[in-house]
Amino acid sequence: MDNQLSYEEAMQKLERIVSQLERGQLPLEDALRAFEEGVKLVRLCQEKLQAAEGKLLLLQAQSNAKIKLQEATLE
Repeated sequence: MDNQLSYEEAMQKLERIVSQLERGQLPLEDALRAFEEGVKLVRLCQEKLQAAEGKLLLLQAQSNAKIKLQEATLE
Protein backbone atom coordinates (compact mmCIF):
# COMPACT_ATOMS: atom_id res chain seq x y z
CA MET A 1 0.00 0.00 0.00
CA ASP A 2 1.20 3.49 -0.83
CA ASN A 3 1.58 5.77 2.20
CA GLN A 4 1.69 8.73 -0.16
CA LEU A 5 -2.01 8.42 -0.92
CA SER A 6 -4.13 11.42 -0.06
CA TYR A 7 -6.95 10.93 2.41
CA GLU A 8 -9.46 11.09 -0.43
CA GLU A 9 -7.58 8.51 -2.53
CA ALA A 10 -7.30 6.16 0.44
CA MET A 11 -11.01 6.50 1.14
CA GLN A 12 -11.86 5.74 -2.50
CA LYS A 13 -9.72 2.60 -2.41
CA LEU A 14 -11.30 1.60 0.89
CA GLU A 15 -14.80 2.07 -0.51
CA ARG A 16 -13.94 -0.15 -3.49
CA ILE A 17 -12.59 -2.85 -1.18
CA VAL A 18 -15.67 -2.71 1.04
CA SER A 19 -17.88 -2.99 -2.02
CA GLN A 20 -15.95 -6.05 -3.25
CA LEU A 21 -16.13 -7.70 0.15
CA GLU A 22 -19.84 -6.99 0.52
CA ARG A 23 -20.59 -8.67 -2.79
CA GLY A 24 -18.99 -11.82 -1.39
CA GLN A 25 -17.69 -12.98 -4.75
CA LEU A 26 -13.97 -12.94 -3.98
CA PRO A 27 -12.16 -16.20 -3.34
CA LEU A 28 -11.12 -16.58 0.30
CA GLU A 29 -7.45 -15.72 -0.25
CA ASP A 30 -8.34 -12.62 -2.27
CA ALA A 31 -10.89 -11.58 0.34
CA LEU A 32 -8.27 -11.90 3.09
CA ARG A 33 -5.79 -9.80 1.11
CA ALA A 34 -8.46 -7.20 0.40
CA PHE A 35 -9.45 -7.11 4.06
CA GLU A 36 -5.81 -6.68 5.10
CA GLU A 37 -5.37 -3.81 2.65
CA GLY A 38 -8.61 -2.29 3.94
CA VAL A 39 -7.31 -2.37 7.51
CA LYS A 40 -4.11 -0.62 6.39
CA LEU A 41 -6.14 2.01 4.55
CA VAL A 42 -8.28 2.63 7.63
CA ARG A 43 -5.12 3.16 9.69
CA LEU A 44 -3.71 5.50 7.05
CA CYS A 45 -6.94 7.51 7.02
CA GLN A 46 -6.95 7.71 10.82
CA GLU A 47 -3.34 8.94 10.81
CA LYS A 48 -4.14 11.59 8.23
CA LEU A 49 -7.20 12.74 10.18
CA GLN A 50 -5.20 12.91 13.41
CA ALA A 51 -2.47 14.92 11.67
CA ALA A 52 -5.06 17.32 10.27
CA GLU A 53 -6.68 17.67 13.69
CA GLY A 54 -3.28 18.40 15.23
CA LYS A 55 -2.63 21.12 12.66
CA LEU A 56 -6.05 22.66 13.26
CA LEU A 57 -5.51 22.67 17.03
CA LEU A 58 -2.09 24.28 16.58
CA LEU A 59 -3.51 26.95 14.26
CA GLN A 60 -6.34 27.60 16.68
CA ALA A 61 -3.92 27.92 19.61
CA GLN A 62 -1.70 30.28 17.61
CA SER A 63 -4.72 32.36 16.61
CA ASN A 64 -5.93 32.55 20.22
CA ALA A 65 -2.45 33.56 21.38
CA LYS A 66 -2.32 36.37 18.80
CA ILE A 67 -5.74 37.62 19.82
CA LYS A 68 -4.76 37.64 23.49
CA LEU A 69 -1.51 39.45 22.65
CA GLN A 70 -3.42 42.06 20.66
CA GLU A 71 -5.92 42.49 23.49
CA ALA A 72 -3.10 42.89 25.99
CA THR A 73 -1.40 45.59 23.91
CA LEU A 74 -4.68 47.51 23.59
CA GLU A 75 -5.24 47.65 27.34
